[in-house]
Amino acid sequence: MAISETAEKNHDELFPNHQSTLKVTDPEMIEVFDNFAFDEVLSQGSLDSRRR
Repeated sequence: MAISETAEKNHDELFPNHQSTLKVTDPEMIEVFDNFAFDEVLSQGSLDSRRR
């Protein structure tokens, strides 16, 4: 499994220029977390980025 394009886009929008150290040590956990938190969760709500 890889991090989805939507998750990457939303992560970069919310946390620009963030370099995750956990992504280096545990990339599988970051794939699961980022896809869930920045793709699946955000697709359920109707808030815009500013309010989120």
